[in-house]
Amino acid sequence: MPQDDAESRPFDVLGPRFAGFEDFWQREIEPNLDAQNRKRRQSLAIIGVSLLIAGALGAASFFSTDEMQVINPMLIVPAVLVGGIGCGWAARRLADSEGSLLTAIFGYLDLDYSRAAGVFPLDRFRELGILPSYDRSKLEDRVRGQHAGVSFDIAEAYLEEKRTQNTKNGTKTTYVTVFDGLLIRCGFLKPFSTRVLVKRDAGWLAGALSGLFGGGDRVRLEDPRFEEVFEVYSKDQVEARYLLTPLFMERLLALDRRFGGGQMALAFEGQEVWIALRQAGDSFRLGSLWRGYSRASVAAFLKGLAELFHLIEEINARGSVSSGPRA
Repeated sequence: MPQDDAESRPFDVLGPRFAGFEDFWQREIEPNLDAQNRKRRQSLAIIGVSLLIAGALGAASFFSTDEMQVINPMLIVPAVLVGGIGCGWAARRLADSEGSLLTAIFGYLDLDYSRAAGVFPLDRFRELGILPSYDRSKLEDRVRGQHAGVSFDIAEAYLEEKRTQNTKNGTKTTYVTVFDGLLIRCGFLKPFSTRVLVKRDAGWLAGALSGLFGGGDRVRLEDPRFEEVFEVYSKDQVEARYLLTPLFMERLLALDRRFGGGQMALAFEGQEVWIALRQAGDSFRLGSLWRGYSRASVAAFLKGLAELFHLIEEINARGSVSSGPRA
């Protein structure tokens, strides 16, 4: 049976940035991936034992009183603690060792990686109009560096909005996911001075509100295919058209299709492009507790990273003035 393509192709073919990565994989990553799988099996065993102990304590709580329907909280509380602490510790242990592998991979690619996002301009993405409103957020897996002549800064974001509703038992509060994906801030090589917003076509009412709250006027463009997918707003119609040339609009449409369609929104401001890319799931993982770690799972991660490099390259194709994110 022929090998799976992800397992048979050398990593070097992913792009110039990955030159020599096949040797690096064999020398540094593959041996440590075996150790990672051993830790995964140990973590599964720890989780299994924790759940068995928690289950036994939970079952015992039903039999510790004369009335079967009464639960003894003196046993339920330890059951929850044992299960939660055991599972949490095993998962964190595996994530920490995976983080070391990610740091080594990004280090080879001359990029700075950290599990914690630190100080990241999340609110600026919302102010620019490419993120929905949210009430709580989680940021992690930050990657910074340079590519295609520009600096970039990427973080994974999970945003939720608070919803409340009245019920017969009182007010019920829930949190609904409004964004799950990557936030990308990178330099833009083509000089400009205005703000231009490129987002999904959301209908006339949303467009009117966008203009009302500072997004600028709707910019009508020449490409009807682009107009069907995106809405463009700017206070400078001339410069917006200068940025969004027919070639550049075609490039954005191709990138949108490449990333699944309907997943991308952009804003141009301050000699930078700000991108919100919906991409459900964890983008910076080499494997998982349940599926394990393999060459194929690492190849899937590296392919996704190569796609992000391609996005930066295409956004900046045929640019003329170098720039990067300001601190």
